[in-house]
Formats: sequence, structure tokens, C-alpha cells
Amino acid sequence: MALGTKRRRMWWTLAALLATASVSLAQAPAPPAPPPTAAPPAAPPSPVSGIRSKLSADDLLSAESILEVHRAKHGEDGAHLAGLSWLARGALLLGEPDKARRYAADVRARCADRIAHGADPGKDRDLETALGAAIEVEAQLIQRGRGARAAEKAEVDSIWKTVYTDAGSVPVVFSTASMERYGGSSTPTWVFVDRAGIVRGYVPYRLTEAEMDRALEKILR
Repeated sequence: MALGTKRRRMWWTLAALLATASVSLAQAPAPPAPPPTAAPPAAPPSPVSGIRSKLSADDLLSAESILEVHRAKHGEDGAHLAGLSWLARGALLLGEPDKARRYAADVRARCADRIAHGADPGKDRDLETALGAAIEVEAQLIQRGRGARAAEKAEVDSIWKTVYTDAGSVPVVFSTASMERYGGSSTPTWVFVDRAGIVRGYVPYRLTEAEMDRALEKILR
């Protein structure tokens, strides 16, 4: 057989094999598609916007209700912590310092617990915001307390000078320690202490001159 004929047969054979392989590949089933990747669950909506809206309308109770609904649906998550800090700010803004103090203390305790369990305020925006708000509210409460104490001192000084002029120059002690030790919680409060340091009389109201003389006589006997 001539060399050219052999070559032609080889080419025809190779072409037939390639055609058969192509048909086989075309008829083969396609590989299954990979399963779709599940999207991460969406974060629950933050209650902060609604809380701020209610606070701007002077409605603290509705703001508290918004946070309670969020807590019931989503638990005490980061958004709940941020909302709680806004309630502290709102209570202070709306003239409810006792509520503001309780909310701020609650936020501080929750933040401390999260940090103790490894949370980083620098990486957790809700934690950072809530902690900053609680510190801000507590600082404002302290400042307001100082202003109230100064006003109270001025009032007591005025009363002392106008009502108890005959008593002369007597130091008026204002301190938490004195209140806790002697129970002075109103103005005026009279605490009669003898030479041994024993409290012999406690009068949380005004005394007439005669009443004061009688109280002193008992101590000086």
C-alpha cells in the first residue's frame, strides 16, 4: 500500500475518533451546580430611631415601650443596649433624674459585663455608644447635683441670717457624712450633741427661742 494511502486512512481514523468523542461529550449530563450560598441573616432593625423620635416629642413612656417590644422580639442584643442608653439620656432631658440615674447605672453594669466577657468597645459600636452615653449622663447628674447643693447652701444661709440672727455665728455643716451620721435630711435640722459626743436631741424643723433654750438646758445639766 502506498505511503500516501496509509496516511489518509490514519487521518480519517483520527477524525472519526474526535467526532465520536465530541458526540459523547455533548450527550454527557452536565455536572450538578453547586448549592447556592445562604445569605447571612439580616440584623434586626434598631429601636434607636423610634426612641429618639418619641423623646423629641417628650414621650418617655412610649420610648420605653419601643425598647420593650424590641427586647421581646430580639432579646438584649447590642441594639437593645444602645436603646437603653438613649432612655437614660431622654430621662435626663425630660427632667426625670432618678430614672436617668437608674438607666445609666444599668447600662454601665451591662457594658462592664460584656467587656468582662471579651467584648471590645473599639470594635463594638453599640457597646461604645452605650458606654459613652452612660458616662455622659452620670457626669451631668453630678454637675446638676453640685448646682443644687450650692443653691441649697445659699438658701440655708439666707434662712439662718433672717430667722436665727440671735444665735450668732454658728457653722452650718453640709456633707453627706454628716447627713448619714446624724440623719439631717431637711432644712433646718437641729442635732444636739453633748460634751461626750452623744446625740441628745434631733429636731428636723424650726425651733422657737424658748424651745431651743429648753433643749440646751437638758444638755448642759
